Amino acid sequence: MRPLGGFAPSGVHHVSAPVPGHGIPARLIAVGGGAALLAGIAAVVVFLTGGGQSKATSRSSGTTPAPATAPPPPAPSPAPTTGQGGNLAGAFPNSVGSFTLDQSSLQQDSTLISDGATDSLEGIYSDNSGNQVGADLGSFSSPSNAQAEVQGVAANFTKRGFQVSPAQPLHDASGTQIGIFVTADGSSLSQPSHVVESSNNLYEEFVGSDFSVLSQFSRTFP
Repeated sequence: MRPLGGFAPSGVHHVSAPVPGHGIPARLIAVGGGAALLAGIAAVVVFLTGGGQSKATSRSSGTTPAPATAPPPPAPSPAPTTGQGGNLAGAFPNSVGSFTLDQSSLQQDSTLISDGATDSLEGIYSDNSGNQVGADLGSFSSPSNAQAEVQGVAANFTKRGFQVSPAQPLHDASGTQIGIFVTADGSSLSQPSHVVESSNNLYEEFVGSDFSVLSQFSRTFP
């Protein structure tokens, strides 16, 4: 990604001197305290594994998920156009909760393309408090290929010293598994943290310095 607002460009996530995520900037915001980030991770995992009624409504544990404080919006209908010759721009809403998309930041993620994605797009969202979240989406030819990308990125984060959660199943509102997700805490490395997931044939990665921000953002992102 080209430099944006003073952020250094990142690079390929499969290299020996890596930087966070695919092409998302390496420094989205100053990384906060480790305790806050760890607490935020727990919030993200609770939400993704059953704390909210979004596309990740429950785990396969049979436990009753806690009610969401604010129900997330329904999935977009019809689904965004993806795939070869498609356009993922339709998957990037102009606003996500209190965050607004910087249209000038949208560009293709060449790393995802080199990993086999048929289409990709990434962009930066900001709110009035100065918080920023990067969103990186890639369309793959099959759900299994999208899941394999998540697993490969998770393995790379582990090698780089991130605290990476085990892959968990991602379910839709009807309880059908539609993919997997992982979280990667970069606080000990002074790096942003990540929520990485597959949703059917779509790869999704959200990046920010505060997991509580990532939780709210991923909860609201269509």
